[in-house]
Amino acid sequence: MKKILFFLIILICISPVFGDSWFSKDKLMHFSYSFASTLWSYPFARYQLEMEHSPAIALSFSVTLTTGVFKEITDSIRDKKLSSFSYKDLVWDLAGSGTAIILILILFS
Repeated sequence: MKKILFFLIILICISPVFGDSWFSKDKLMHFSYSFASTLWSYPFARYQLEMEHSPAIALSFSVTLTTGVFKEITDSIRDKKLSSFSYKDLVWDLAGSGTAIILILILFS
């Protein structure tokens, strides 16, 4: 827990360097995509791939966050500058996926 808190403090401290707002339409889209992707991929993994509950959650979470990281990497390559890689976008991806997992735990447990 201390490592996560330390990581979040570092992200908050470096955020002014990148000039990226914590709240915008883009952040809502990151949250919404991650939420929907996690909610969609869990039942697919659970019932189509016939995975157990916990591995299906792990797979849906991993696929969604990997997609978010890949998107940020492609943004930075496309724009040819590191400043287009948004840690705040990843935080919103994590929030969306985490919210979906909480809902999955409530609905499917």
